[in-house]
Amino acid sequence: MKSILQLSCFVFVLSIFACNNAPEKKQENVVVHKPSADFSSDEAKLLKISSKVSYYAINYSDSLAYFSNQFKDQFTQLITSNPATFDDDFKMLKDSNICFINTSQDGKLKIYSWDDGTGGSMRYFRNIYQWKANGKVFTKVPQYADDDAAGFCKAIFSVSINNQPYYLVLNNSIYSGRSLEQSIDAFKIEGDNLNDSAKVFKTKTKELSNLKVDYDPFTIEDENKQPSEMIEYNDSTKTVYVTVTDKEGKVFGKRLKYQLKDKFFEYEGIEDWKGKSRPNP
Repeated sequence: MKSILQLSCFVFVLSIFACNNAPEKKQENVVVHKPSADFSSDEAKLLKISSKVSYYAINYSDSLAYFSNQFKDQFTQLITSNPATFDDDFKMLKDSNICFINTSQDGKLKIYSWDDGTGGSMRYFRNIYQWKANGKVFTKVPQYADDDAAGFCKAIFSVSINNQPYYLVLNNSIYSGRSLEQSIDAFKIEGDNLNDSAKVFKTKTKELSNLKVDYDPFTIEDENKQPSEMIEYNDSTKTVYVTVTDKEGKVFGKRLKYQLKDKFFEYEGIEDWKGKSRPNP
């Protein structure tokens, strides 16, 4: 239990409630790419900037915001100007834990996420969405409000709903050491556009584009319980499980079950997860 608590600021999980409205963002930039080639030199430059961000995050000064913005601007320019970045794994950035990069199983959707280094116990993450459609590569760059901590993409699950491809994006947010969040958001590529609010979840009363859980990691009683399992997707059974918590974020040994039926993952009730074989997310 002690090891889990020590990692709570870097592990991301949550308290239950389903929510259809994500924090409002400013206008987003959608960019059609121009061609380019090798990006190793660009990665090296970004690594140097990131090292400055890390340094000034510890030895705080006004330079922190400068280098954080410089990293964001140069990384965004790199991705939005080069369609070939879609097929690059950015190994240096990933191996240095500077950027989380996830690609869907069908190779159509890619999400870049990083911590901008300006937070304290609350971490501020930024994202870039990239997708392929009609033989082109497109990018969406969310414009976050200064106080929007957002979250980072942990995984992308591809799923066919009503014979149409959808993507379930697992996101993690850190608001403090005792306030973490995990959400699963439904995306769909529609023509040349990316719909990041596709309504695929259905409760008894409404249709939703995402499910989320806010939770206090200090309330986890099971030492073998990994926080990344608070929201799970089981591809073999086409089921989404969401762990139950109370309004204070206390974790209980129960989870909500959403089963794919025709056009929606429909709510089927609450079950006890203790002692069950748990699928990998």
